[in-house]
Amino acid sequence: MLLERAVDMAAGLVITVFACLNCGRRKAAESEPRPLTARY
Repeated sequence: MLLERAVDMAAGLVITVFACLNCGRRKAAESEPRPLTARY
């Protein structure tokens, strides 16, 4: 399993998911998406 960040630019949301390297299946690592914000 690999941690991956999925971004929805249209809605402005981001969620972290676990992605399986063998089958490509994804499972949410967080309960709900967060607003997309910039970090400096």
